[in-house]
Amino acid sequence: MKKFLDWISCILIVSIFGSANLGAWSAETVTKDPDTIYDATWEWTGTITPVEEIQVPNPENYWIKFSRDGSAMLQVDCNKGRGDFKVSPGKISFGPIATTRMACPEGSLDSRFAKDLGEVVSFFGDSQSLYLELPVDAGTLHFRRVASEAEVQSGVDVEGAKSLLSPDETLKVLDIPVGKGEVLKDMKIQGYKSDAFAVAVPAGNRLRVELKTDNTSTYFNVHDTRDQSGAAIHRGDIDGPIAVINATEPVTYLIRPYLYRAAARRGETSDYTLWVDVLEGGPTELVDVGSEMPPVDIEGARALLSEDETLKILGV
Repeated sequence: MKKFLDWISCILIVSIFGSANLGAWSAETVTKDPDTIYDATWEWTGTITPVEEIQVPNPENYWIKFSRDGSAMLQVDCNKGRGDFKVSPGKISFGPIATTRMACPEGSLDSRFAKDLGEVVSFFGDSQSLYLELPVDAGTLHFRRVASEAEVQSGVDVEGAKSLLSPDETLKVLDIPVGKGEVLKDMKIQGYKSDAFAVAVPAGNRLRVELKTDNTSTYFNVHDTRDQSGAAIHRGDIDGPIAVINATEPVTYLIRPYLYRAAARRGETSDYTLWVDVLEGGPTELVDVGSEMPPVDIEGARALLSEDETLKILGV
């Protein structure tokens, strides 16, 4: 019964915030998973209490970054701050918050922001919004997620990628220049929980993805983030462990490793390695004296490499 009432409380809170244009939320993506708070900058956009509504005019001046070591960096208007926090599913609390002591302009919300953070007891949210709740229905602070500098520089459609994810998936942004690749080692899927990888590919080039694992229940799908229907352009359970996709236009691809549903339900774990390459140019037909040349044996070449070597594929 308590869990049901908590859920209804979440819906009421976000309905109010949504009507005040303070945040967007979907019942399908709400989560109380601690992983939600990491790898992001969260800007404070407003607070609603039983007696008042605060809309922050300059959210970029009030933000939090959570580190997995239990520390948090803060911007408190004109001051910088730091504090420790403890988090568990649906629960969060801050220790003392230390800040610099500059006098902020009149009308600053610095004192209110720091005070309320020191009193929060719980949280919920999704990939784009974070709600920190004060005790005994005293109010809720809303934060919006801001793309990191790495995400901006990568050219990845982060919003489009995140909108395709389930609550059990965590987005990782890959910044891979044309002609380069990245090897993602020691990756893990546990049940339904997994990482998903977004990479931007300029027009006229190709994405190549290869999965290696000892768990035969593991596969990956690839999505074009412009297609929000959820349809995959590569289905690993049908198309196999290697995908080569031509980008006729600039596009962000989302790579989503999975366990087969039965294995995920059993809570199985899968360790895997993923090779992601952005290959220069489109498909090339290699011809020598009228005879077709064999394609590059990438799998065979990689089998000969040490961990310190990086494979480069040449088209001549």
